[in-house]
Amino acid sequence: MNVKPFPGPSCIRLYADDDDDRDFVDEGFAEKKGKDKGKGITECKYKGTSSAELKTFGGQQMLSADQTIPRRDLSVAFKTYKRQLSNYQRLQLANNYCKAAYLEVMSLAKEAGTWVRAKPRLGNLDDLVNEFRTPPLPGRKMEVSVATAVIPDVLASEIAEMMTLSMYAELQLPTTLVPTRYFEFLRYGKEIMDGIYIIVDVSSRYSDPFAKRNSERRPSGVIIREHGPEDCEIIWIENVEVDETRENLYSTIIGSNLAYGAHRWVTTLLWNLKRDKSSFSDLKIDVHPGAGSFLLALTQAMKRFFMECVSQHPDETALTVITSGEDPIRILHNKKLNEYISFVGVNSFRVQAKPLSVFQFLMKKDLQLEGIVYGLQEASMDEYCSFILSKTLTEDTVNAHIVCGNKSIYEDSKSRMANITPSGFAIMPDGPGGLHCDASLVTFLVQLYYDPLGNPVDVEFVRKDFLSDLNSIIRELNEKVVGEKTNGIEIIHLTLGKASCI
Repeated sequence: MNVKPFPGPSCIRLYADDDDDRDFVDEGFAEKKGKDKGKGITECKYKGTSSAELKTFGGQQMLSADQTIPRRDLSVAFKTYKRQLSNYQRLQLANNYCKAAYLEVMSLAKEAGTWVRAKPRLGNLDDLVNEFRTPPLPGRKMEVSVATAVIPDVLASEIAEMMTLSMYAELQLPTTLVPTRYFEFLRYGKEIMDGIYIIVDVSSRYSDPFAKRNSERRPSGVIIREHGPEDCEIIWIENVEVDETRENLYSTIIGSNLAYGAHRWVTTLLWNLKRDKSSFSDLKIDVHPGAGSFLLALTQAMKRFFMECVSQHPDETALTVITSGEDPIRILHNKKLNEYISFVGVNSFRVQAKPLSVFQFLMKKDLQLEGIVYGLQEASMDEYCSFILSKTLTEDTVNAHIVCGNKSIYEDSKSRMANITPSGFAIMPDGPGGLHCDASLVTFLVQLYYDPLGNPVDVEFVRKDFLSDLNSIIRELNEKVVGEKTNGIEIIHLTLGKASCI
């Protein structure tokens, strides 16, 4: 799974007046008591403006008192007044919603039986809290989940700072079959007492009903406390309103809350922390000590490219989708590579085999697809989503960045990142059970290159080449992992479509 900032509004941090926080108490925590010394911080998202430039509220331009709207059916014109809200009033409104969201998150944590023992006293916020609990409209649903975990070798203050800086608004699975979820929300951070923090998110619809989004982040957040001298413990509360799931290959995993639930985000956090502290092992070539940062940056770019290719709205400056939205096969034209006519083929399919078995088989197959002499393979595995991505590297790149380490990872970054075009797979379980689930959902992505001096290439020609690779992969999985013979029958058939030239 991939997450990235919502394309559009910039993020503005506003500091809330702390005078209203005097009634905050620490009754929610049985182990520690102390004076509340936190500062309320609200992050609000507005489109391309600074806090001093805000002239609108709720997405609507405010009318001044001397503006008139004539009524044509009357002989007189009436002045129409709309209340002008100052920056301070807007800030207080956002602060009140964030405090109400704080109360709701603490309530959800207490109801889930975590180490939160009681709700904080924040005054009368019932009206705001009731807004958070309104039933979703027809065609929408609620997804609520709570997870706890101990985070080793990371202090509570470090996790709190990380969460404050990492505000995301776009969530997608590694497949073209599931629409991207767009969120826009306020973020409130507070140190409740020594060693205990809370980060709260709440949808911006309560203060800006016209914000760009298709999903609502009802009060959600992370509660963090110290756990020994070097570790911390967290409670993750996920509480969202989204569209009902459409029937497709991924319906089961989305409907069971495995794809986007709190346990998934905790696992992702632990994996990223572990990855950042990784080191080299079982080296086959000499590696410079500084090569690690380059390799991590390169593999992250490979995963970002994969997710861009399956995105509901790929980056149009780099990729153009040339197949229809109804076509189960997605073909994209990669406009960044000039030495070839370059395409990317993507498709998702189901295999009746455990994700662990599929992962182990495809690790070897992925390298064969690239025909690698010098190459890099990203093979990351967890119970929710595993990736196997590979990328050929030139001998010059290997010598400069990995063996000698005489170039910074930031040098030539533009040309290097433009050539991040991996092939590979994303693997998810088709239901509960993680890596030992009875079936797997696989997304296959492959690069297809053509000589610019050769014959013209149309969509159907590229599509047939991709289908040849795809059917070969599925056939081998069925025969070598599932243990079923396909008898040479084509597994995926071409659908009718109009060919066009690139």
